[in-house]
Amino acid sequence: MVQLLRHCTENVLISITVCFILGASTASAFSASWAGRPLTFIILPLLFIPAIVAYFLNPRLRLLAALPFFFLIGLLHTHQALQPVTDPHHIARSITEKTKATVVGRILTMVEYDGEKSRFELDTEEILLHYIDSPASMQPVRGKIQLSVLGNLAPQYVPGMKIMAIATLDPIRNYQTPGAFDYRLQMATKAIGCSGWVRSAREILQVQEPRLSFWHHLRFFPEQVRQRVMLFLNQQFPPEVAGLYQALLIGSMVNISPQLVEAFKDNGCMHVLSG
Repeated sequence: MVQLLRHCTENVLISITVCFILGASTASAFSASWAGRPLTFIILPLLFIPAIVAYFLNPRLRLLAALPFFFLIGLLHTHQALQPVTDPHHIARSITEKTKATVVGRILTMVEYDGEKSRFELDTEEILLHYIDSPASMQPVRGKIQLSVLGNLAPQYVPGMKIMAIATLDPIRNYQTPGAFDYRLQMATKAIGCSGWVRSAREILQVQEPRLSFWHHLRFFPEQVRQRVMLFLNQQFPPEVAGLYQALLIGSMVNISPQLVEAFKDNGCMHVLSG
């Protein structure tokens, strides 16, 4: 027991990661039986217990008080992601099958280009569904979608910009292979329930807006910096080298070759890339 405690205190980051994963796995395993239960109101008061326990612990062991905290955070975060959408204006309620639509929203993340398509997250604001029984005007909508565009978008499309796009939208689905990676859960943890495909950059237009506030620019500044770094690396280095630097510096792995990923896995260094 003493050896285990020493190992946990000497490897705090690993211990915290393991506890967060255990909490997320617990929520995933019991998602059906816990559906609809207000775990938020149960767990939030429990988050104060580790802080109280830390006060009475030996200074060398106080870091261990953070482990239950991160277990509960993983549990709460995953439980909330697995809950069905109740907002009637959420885009996940409008898109229950593959549907063509015009969406208006704001780019949330940097635009990543993998050599074939560009990808980014869009915070939707309005939608017009392209089928006969749908309303003939834009309808208010909320929620994030992951949008992919064939080809490389122009550098003018940056986080914070409001755009209009014609896209084919579809709910996020898992692969049919039993035991395969739970892609739907991964996207749910980012509050993304739908994906969209745009056939060409010509089907995306910038929506002109009045002068935006300083706080608006400040909100999207980190993602804009990430995009500028990505473009700079693409211009200065060969694709493989640029992809490696992008993974290490800004956390983008879209341009990492499968061979390089396997090499990092074989050497036990995958956390360096994914971090």
